[in-house]
Amino acid sequence: MPAGVQQALLAHAAASAPWPLTLTDAEGNILVANEAAAALLGYGRSEFQSLHILDTCPLDRASAASEVLEDLAHRGAVSAVGIAKRRDGAQVVVRYAGSKLELEGRVFYVFSSFPARVIDTASTPQARGGSASRHDDITEREREILMLVGDGYENDQIARRLHLSVNTIKTYIRRALAKLGANSRAHAVALAIRRGLLD
Repeated sequence: MPAGVQQALLAHAAASAPWPLTLTDAEGNILVANEAAAALLGYGRSEFQSLHILDTCPLDRASAASEVLEDLAHRGAVSAVGIAKRRDGAQVVVRYAGSKLELEGRVFYVFSSFPARVIDTASTPQARGGSASRHDDITEREREILMLVGDGYENDQIARRLHLSVNTIKTYIRRALAKLGANSRAHAVALAIRRGLLD
């Protein structure tokens, strides 16, 4: 069966499933999602399909989500409980399962999600219009990557050094910039040093 036909069948199966189902490429970009998956996180289907899987994670859990993608790439299947971020800022505890598919040399991930409960975020800073995170939300992995940025390493060099994909490194850096309120890599390093996060 040609790869295009296989992908079309896979997309149809994802779209017609009765439970939340999402199909991503190897980098975690959402390619296909059904109405149940989009509605679970408060999105329209077309908008949801323009996101990266990490866009559905709270900032402080992005590194854990990246590690799930890496684990999925190596093991071929994952199953756990995690927290997803709704479009309105609320958080949903979900049980999820992911599996790796290979079609004609391309890698895809299929995620099924089952909501457990919604976390009330009405009293969180972001719900009041404040900052969603503080500098001490920086994860150890983000700190490690910022140190390497400060040492002059480029994304591809960092990726090789840490045995991660370049897109994963970009995601860590983007999350660190957002947490620090920085507008560039150099600005993020400067802010992290000023706040005592880097030596």
